Amino acid sequence: MPSAGAEEPSHHRKRRKKTSSWGALALIVVCIVGGLAVPLVRTVMPRYKLRGSALPLSPEEKADLTLSEAAFQGEGAQRAIAGTVRNSSTHRYTNVVVTLNLHVNSESTVALAVARIPRIEPHATAPFQTSPVPANVRRFLIRDIAGERE
Repeated sequence: MPSAGAEEPSHHRKRRKKTSSWGALALIVVCIVGGLAVPLVRTVMPRYKLRGSALPLSPEEKADLTLSEAAFQGEGAQRAIAGTVRNSSTHRYTNVVVTLNLHVNSESTVALAVARIPRIEPHATAPFQTSPVPANVRRFLIRDIAGERE
């Protein structure tokens, strides 16, 4: 029996901090694999798929719809792209979608801007305007004009 003034020996061990490099190594491997996978996925996956009822036009029909003019309009958060699409055919087009590639420099497409036009009559023009575009966009190129020919 222990005496009143004596301490019992402690059976608790102090935990030793583990300094494992496995966690850091796993993080580095994930970053490298992710960095290599992104360019591969971008080349394999399609960049844009039309939504809704707009159908891509054949090359013969695409000549019917042309971009007459387009320019940046507005300032700051309200800056958008506005323009006009011309229908040079004898047919009405409905559900027309104008798709523009947005560029911050001459090499990379950073986003797409899309504008919808409900209807363009034969031999007529119709205005369009995209939703606001990022402030760092310096130029745009037409990607596609698609619609349903009636």
